[in-house]
Amino acid sequence: MSSLDEYLERVVHGPPFLPGEEMKYEVVRLGTYKDWPSWTRVNPVALAAVGFCYTGRRDVVFCFACTTEVGEWELGQAPFERHRAVAPSCPMVLGRSSNVPSQHAALHAPPVGAASASPSAAPLREISRRTFTWNGIIPSTESLSSLRSNPSIDSCQVQSESHRLRTFDNRRYACPQELAKNGFYCLGRLDQVQCAFCGGVLGNWRPGDKPEEEHRRHFPLCPFVTGSGVRNVSIEHEAGPVQPPASSVS
Repeated sequence: MSSLDEYLERVVHGPPFLPGEEMKYEVVRLGTYKDWPSWTRVNPVALAAVGFCYTGRRDVVFCFACTTEVGEWELGQAPFERHRAVAPSCPMVLGRSSNVPSQHAALHAPPVGAASASPSAAPLREISRRTFTWNGIIPSTESLSSLRSNPSIDSCQVQSESHRLRTFDNRRYACPQELAKNGFYCLGRLDQVQCAFCGGVLGNWRPGDKPEEEHRRHFPLCPFVTGSGVRNVSIEHEAGPVQPPASSVS
């Protein structure tokens, strides 16, 4: 079982995490960087790989294992070397922590201890196909337990395929019918959609992407994907077909 599957399995089936315990997962730490400033000079993938989570303040991060905070990053600084310099006895630095590395993120992260520059689109292209917590890695515990990405969305209404379909704007989405059919509704941000049943968010859709396959690939434990205990109401079970909203003409 991958670290992502292990995390999702525990989120869905328990036992619940102790406060901060989920930060031992590298993919979850990477998810804290959703608001990472564009002016920073260090790659969030490299920071998450060596134990750091984003505090939400400027470029200040903290280690999940020793809680040490580090900020004011300069171009060319190696996250691991700086971590070791400020907290030499940290379990993460010594290789004795409960860290659960992400094989997926490891494919894209610079080697531990290597200098890293600002994130570039190329090495993170595939990562960004995942969920949007930081450029797409992992849904937060909150998003899996409730639909908080868009508080105006009624979690009961979006169990209806026809209601999900009505949230789409044809100018932004090429296949709203397929997205709604596969459990997604429009978030109103770029081309991002959210599953009404697991809370997972996907975006950066490309020509030829199949919503059903993408849903299954990124969220294999989603109850909609597995068909376990969801109250989806398909259009076929509602009275009359529902059409997506017509595009407005400027």
